[in-house]
Amino acid sequence: MLEQTRAQGYALRSKDVRPVSNTLAVPVFENGHVMASIGLTWFSSAMDTDAAVSTYLPRMQQAARDIESRLNAMGVGASPAASRVAAKGLRRKSRAGLRKRAAGSPDDTADT
Repeated sequence: MLEQTRAQGYALRSKDVRPVSNTLAVPVFENGHVMASIGLTWFSSAMDTDAAVSTYLPRMQQAARDIESRLNAMGVGASPAASRVAAKGLRRKSRAGLRKRAAGSPDDTADT
């Protein structure tokens, strides 16, 4: 299963685990190591697996690449100290964006 996941670049949860739903997941890499994943779970009755993969996989993979680019630009993973500093800065930007949106201002921190 791990080899198949590596080869195709995504994972599907086995239908045997929970037959009423399915899950699709893509990895988020940092310096060649999986740092996180993005997952989508849906009811089996709403959509079949092939439809979910063809509809959502490209978007999920693009989101993972965007996150990877931002993490690499911030230096996350370079060292534990650098990761803490970068994470602290990201939290500050996120909070600032939330405050602006709550006040009705557009979020101009998304691309900074």
